[in-house]
Amino acid sequence: MPRRKPSPLANPADQRKSPLMGLPAELRNRIYHYTFEDSLVDIPARRKPNTKGRLEAPGLLVSCKQAYAEAVSIYYSTVTFEILNLHGKGYTNRLPKFLEYIGQEKRALIQSIRVGYATSSPMWSLALWNVEGFVLTGIYITQSIHLDQAYKDCRAKQVVLKEGVIKAGLSLPDDHGGSETFWTSEPEKIGKDFLARRAKRD
Repeated sequence: MPRRKPSPLANPADQRKSPLMGLPAELRNRIYHYTFEDSLVDIPARRKPNTKGRLEAPGLLVSCKQAYAEAVSIYYSTVTFEILNLHGKGYTNRLPKFLEYIGQEKRALIQSIRVGYATSSPMWSLALWNVEGFVLTGIYITQSIHLDQAYKDCRAKQVVLKEGVIKAGLSLPDDHGGSETFWTSEPEKIGKDFLARRAKRD
């Protein structure tokens, strides 16, 4: 997923004569989807509030007022938001503050927010499987705690999110000595299912 660097959104330019606006609406919507799909948007920490009240947004949304009006809902419903150092310095309550700032209408469009860390266990050899199973158990419990805390932080600010929107990362070993990361709203279930399948196979 490409990471997009947000731009400040103040007053989008009025560019009615732009080539993009000359295209049919259906084609413009397809362009917006292609632009935003598979994109990661970092939710940064701020030590000071944004006094100008500007929304962080990609360049397309600030290109002109019409593009903003047409694409903003596609943007929020398509990109994946990410805050990986959820409780680190400068990040405390960053998620609920961001969600509170964008408002209920845009918040309701969001489909995926990644929180915590994508973690993996070292040394996935069969000889160490019992040890690794224990390590994985600790990881998915930790990730479940990340999720619970994220929802708790949001509820404390009276911020409502759809069930399953917030996801934690869980890296599981593959059959080739590597690992694959799954972003899931149910890390404990994914971890337990993996351990059960591995136990049956072994």
